[in-house]
Amino acid sequence: LDILDDLAGSHRFDPFLLEHKPFLVPVYDGIFKEWFPAPAESLLDIGCGTGLYWPVLQKYVRNLVGVDSSPAMIEEASSLIRKHGWSHVRAMPYDGESLDFPAGSFDVVLCMDVLHHIHNLDGALQQFHRLLKPGGRLLAMEPNVLNPLIYIAHLIPEEERHAIIRNTAPRLRRLLSPYFEDIRIQYDFLVMSISSEARLRQVNRLGRFLTRIFPPFKYMGFRQTLSMRKRNKPAR
Repeated sequence: LDILDDLAGSHRFDPFLLEHKPFLVPVYDGIFKEWFPAPAESLLDIGCGTGLYWPVLQKYVRNLVGVDSSPAMIEEASSLIRKHGWSHVRAMPYDGESLDFPAGSFDVVLCMDVLHHIHNLDGALQQFHRLLKPGGRLLAMEPNVLNPLIYIAHLIPEEERHAIIRNTAPRLRRLLSPYFEDIRIQYDFLVMSISSEARLRQVNRLGRFLTRIFPPFKYMGFRQTLSMRKRNKPAR
């Protein structure tokens, strides 16, 4: 059950997590390197929390704005910005409903473990569509509830249970496709809050081995990474 502690541990909100666990830097860097073959001009990070992955993400973005409905999280993110002296990164509170930016403000909207927390997801997707420039991208990471450990970890806390309802690939595609196209969903054995480098290597090694001997096992990855492009016009 140690892995469940890793999946649910509150230490994953530490804004200085990457300083305490530098072995996670290449994990995040691998994700962002695939998403950003070239730097993005402007990115809106929805539900940014403490911005714990910003030390890696900020290298791939010329202007980064993070928003979160928790003032405490924004204060933590702001402390991270101040410590690093980033002039191209901002952290802003928002009410969880309206995003008061002009239409077409961003090249990228990013949601890291956020979509399953949004109750009115259709309304949020409409806003993301409005905020993106033509051809802009929505990038997301979400828990994969096809994995039994992830299912259990999201069954226990009430605020996580929307993942169980929404987070199968067919369901996500149906929700996203009115606003986005070229939807790509990949699976990875990523445990972002894992407690040690040795355990991270063990999990990745086991995942790769099981996928090699039984290819459909890839669908049991802990995380789904999603990338898609804005439709010119919503399909509904």
